Amino acid sequence: MRFCSTPARLGLGLWALSLATGCGAQVTPVTDASMDSAVISQPDGISPDAQREASVSRDASAGCITPEVRELRAPSVSRVGSDVNIAVVSVGTGCNCTVNLRTLSATTVAIEHCGCEVSCIDPDTISPHTLRGLVLDPREAPIELRAMAQTVAHTVIPADRRCIELPSAIRSVVVSDDRGRRTSRPREVWIKVEAQIARCSGRAFPLVTSALRGELINVSVSDCNNTDCDGPTRLETYSVWHSLGVLAAGSHALFFAPESIVPFTVR
Repeated sequence: MRFCSTPARLGLGLWALSLATGCGAQVTPVTDASMDSAVISQPDGISPDAQREASVSRDASAGCITPEVRELRAPSVSRVGSDVNIAVVSVGTGCNCTVNLRTLSATTVAIEHCGCEVSCIDPDTISPHTLRGLVLDPREAPIELRAMAQTVAHTVIPADRRCIELPSAIRSVVVSDDRGRRTSRPREVWIKVEAQIARCSGRAFPLVTSALRGELINVSVSDCNNTDCDGPTRLETYSVWHSLGVLAAGSHALFFAPESIVPFTVR
C-alpha cells in the first residue's frame, strides 16, 4: 500500500494541488511520520479576504438579500426515488445573516441572506440542502440542477439499475477545504473525485459511493450506463462531487484502488 505523498505519484487535484494534502487551496498540512494530513475546521472569525464588496440585489420590504452563488455541489447520478444531497456556496453580503434556502422546483433552489448587519461582511456561507422527487427521464437525458446562476448536470437512473464498479478508474480524490466558511448546520465533508472511464458509445454515468471499511473510508466509482457496443473505446475524464456526510472530529483517511490513501483531519 502506498501513501499519496508526492505530486508525481498521483498528479494534481481540484485546486492544482497534489493529493499529498488531500484537500483544497487553504489546507494546512500536518506531517505524521510517513503521511501528510489535511485539516478541516469550523471558522474562528472573519478572514481579511472576506472583507470585500458583493454584487447583490436587495429586497427592502423583506430585509433580505439575494447573494451571488459561487458554487453548487451535487452528485452527477442518483437513483429515482432517492434523496439528493447538495451544497450551495454563497458570497458574503453582510454579517450575522440568516441564510434561507427555498426549493423552487424539484431541480431548482433559491437562496437569501436575511437580517444582515451592514457594518461588516461574513465569509462565504456553505448551505446544505436535500432535493427530493427527481423524475426519471425515459431517455435518461441529463437534467439541470440549479442554484441561481450555477448549474450541475445530473442523471436519474432506475432504482434497480445495475452499475458496474470500476476499481482502477479513480485518478485523484480531493477533500474540499471549507475552513473559514460559515455554515448553519453541522458541516458535511465534500470530496471531488476525478475518474477516467472507457466508453465506446455514449457517455458514462459515474456514480461515486463511500463506505467505512475498518478505519478507512473506501471511495469507489461505478458506471451506470450499461449500453454496450463492439467498436473501439475512448477514455474520458469525469469530475464528480460526493458528500461523505458529517464526520466526527479527528483523523480520517480515504482509500481508493488500487492502493492510494488520502489522510485528513476534521476539527
